[in-house]
Amino acid sequence: MSWLRSNVWEIQRSRLLSFLGAILSLLHVINYFYWVNRSQILNPTHNSTLMCWDFTRHCGPLLNLAPHFFAAFLTAYLALSCFAVLAFISRRLTGLAWAMLFGANLIKLFFYLSDASLAIDVQALLLFINFGFLFVPSKAQLARFSILIYYFVAGLRELSPDWLTGKALQGVFPLSMKGLEWVAAFGIIARWTLPLLLLSPIGQHLAIGVIGLLTFHIANFYFRSDYESVVMGTFVIFFLLDYFEQKRTERESLYQSYALPEPSKLWWPVFVGVFIVAQIPAVSKESALQFLKVEGPAAIADCVQITFANYDNRIEQLAVEAPLGLKPQLKCMARIAYNSARGLCHDLAKDPSFRSLSTYFLSRGLSEARMKTVFAEDNICADATTTGAAVAPTKPAAAMPPMLAMPPMLAMPPALAAPTTATAPAVQASPKPTEVTK
Repeated sequence: MSWLRSNVWEIQRSRLLSFLGAILSLLHVINYFYWVNRSQILNPTHNSTLMCWDFTRHCGPLLNLAPHFFAAFLTAYLALSCFAVLAFISRRLTGLAWAMLFGANLIKLFFYLSDASLAIDVQALLLFINFGFLFVPSKAQLARFSILIYYFVAGLRELSPDWLTGKALQGVFPLSMKGLEWVAAFGIIARWTLPLLLLSPIGQHLAIGVIGLLTFHIANFYFRSDYESVVMGTFVIFFLLDYFEQKRTERESLYQSYALPEPSKLWWPVFVGVFIVAQIPAVSKESALQFLKVEGPAAIADCVQITFANYDNRIEQLAVEAPLGLKPQLKCMARIAYNSARGLCHDLAKDPSFRSLSTYFLSRGLSEARMKTVFAEDNICADATTTGAAVAPTKPAAAMPPMLAMPPMLAMPPALAAPTTATAPAVQASPKPTEVTK
């Protein structure tokens, strides 16, 4: 208990940490509205299957919640976050504010780990800073360096052909491809240079960093309306408050003849080291560190998904629809394609003559000339109707199953018949359902 009291005491004696607690609580409030308005999974009326993380095969506790309990759980998340903002600002109820922020983080972590579709890079940073703020000494230092590391890693992840060619920004910014290349390059330079100015003790340098980054994030939010821009713009304001607080402390120290006890400076580098290790490519996707990983922009890819429903007396080729509101860059993500196909199982199982659902997903990167089989499942509904939650796709099959050797009207195009590679066709919608009598 003394360890917890020391964390509360550190927050209570620092005006900057009280501001940081209020900022983190406010970001929870914004996150609530972001999830409710933009997430299809967190809509109680939505019956889509959940996406599991690679490090767990058991996901989907949200599916077991009744709609009224689900709504109450999210309302509790919002209420805890709002009261925590007010408590941190008042600075008279720091212990209560700490407890409410801890409760809000537990609820958020429950939803986040239950559904991998909620994962975005900045959520990893937020979870890391929140729990560091609650349990790790030297909280201000931990927040400063975690934010700088995030900027650096995010810029590093953008050093890819998909991003540097501007392909990932098509449809976001109203510019030509050449203009998008300049925007992509400027974004990397901004992430690697301007954040360093936030640590400068010189006011002019700090002003350049703050104005530059706020302009960068406001422009991103104007065109993309993304949660990351809101979070990072708020953290830039934290650095501005940090500068003024340091100046105030320097002035007050001139009149103090005693030194206040300082928290341990050992733990925050260790905690930040965990965040850095999570960014190493060698870390397995099945490791729990995955939810702290900054993935960067999604790769641009061409893909095609071929799905067949097998009945007692016929075979139908079905079109698999991606979740509503899904970004174009994510439509070729294997987990989303896999779970979208599994989402058909519940309705198909209502037909007594239905036997199995087979799906095959092929994809290629921006620089690849041939498509590769990402996964091939003969009976994707084997456990979908009983588990209630989707899992990660299995490894590609060695060969296409015999059921694809069918009459010409349903036979796969020659370009897609190869098990591992094939000539890349243009992405097109699946044909309307066609019936073939056995």
